[in-house]
Parts: sequence; C-alpha cells; structure tokens
Amino acid sequence: MSLKNDAREALLSSLRLLAQAIEAMAEGNRSKLISSGFDLANETESASSLSAPQEFSLQDGMKPGEIKFVIKAVENAKSYIFEYTEEPLTIESSWVSKGSSKREYTFDNLPSGKRIYGRVVAIGTRGQEGTTNVLTRMVQ
Repeated sequence: MSLKNDAREALLSSLRLLAQAIEAMAEGNRSKLISSGFDLANETESASSLSAPQEFSLQDGMKPGEIKFVIKAVENAKSYIFEYTEEPLTIESSWVSKGSSKREYTFDNLPSGKRIYGRVVAIGTRGQEGTTNVLTRMVQ
C-alpha cells in the first residue's frame, strides 16, 4: 500500500509541475492553454486572488544534509512548489523543484557546508501564483 501511495504522490507531483510549465509557456494566453491538449478546470475568466506565501523559513532538518522549507498556509492555494539552488545565485541558476499539497517540505541529501537559496511558489486553483522572497541557509 505504501508503494502505491508513494507512486501516486510522485505522479501527482509530476503532473503539477507539468501543469505549471504549460501555464508558464502559455503566458496567460487562453488559446495556447486550450491547444495544450489538457482539459481546462474552469472556463470562466475570473480568478480568485492568491497572495504570496507568508512566514517563510528555512530550518535545519532532523539529519545532516536536510533543509526544511516552512510557510504559513495560503488561502485559495491548491499546491506549493518548493525550490532550491546552490550558490552562486544568478539569473541562470538551475532550481530543483518539488511539488506538494502540504505547506512544508524537507529536501535531503544536500551537500553539508554548502549554502543554498530557497523559495516557495503557491499555486491557486486556476493557476494563479504567489512567490516568496528568496532565503538562504547553510546546509548542516
């Protein structure tokens, strides 16, 4: 049963990331979204507002090499994307992303003694996004 649940969560996470990528490429263009081949969840043009996540913190995990991302739950958010990158932080930095329906996520197997930069994106029911500021922390 645990393997089934793990596989389901991995699939849902991948689908959320795929949906975010498609929405980003469409840049709000409804015709592009429709032509993606996916059914749109809602045909209305209006969307409820979504604020950026608040009370964002990076905390040491239970073991070395872990960093826990924590935010306050965001009203109207359906899921969250937790992202980190290693230094140096540049415009070209490659971000590692993990999706979750929960308001916290722990990255593991990070290199001890390295500085990481993290952020969280809240995703609304209609694709709205709210992003935290970038925080930094040294991996223990």
